[in-house]
Amino acid sequence: MKGVSVIIDNKSKGNNIRVYRAMKNISQKELAEAVGLTQQTISRAENSSAMSLTTAKKIADYFGVGIDDIFLPKNTINTCIRS
Repeated sequence: MKGVSVIIDNKSKGNNIRVYRAMKNISQKELAEAVGLTQQTISRAENSSAMSLTTAKKIADYFGVGIDDIFLPKNTINTCIRS
């Protein structure tokens, strides 16, 4: 998967990673250490319009969700949590 990036709506992607981090009450640095990435990579994943599939998979695996869940609109996550 090296060099493959996913371009996704910035607001949806960033908000979901932040939401998942907030649910686990962890910082960017703690997430980075847990998945073997740098804090800067996590910050870029939350704030840019692209991330590698490898990065997305590591983050999704850590939270126990699918890659697509990282990119769902924020209100979809809230609806799923309430169910």
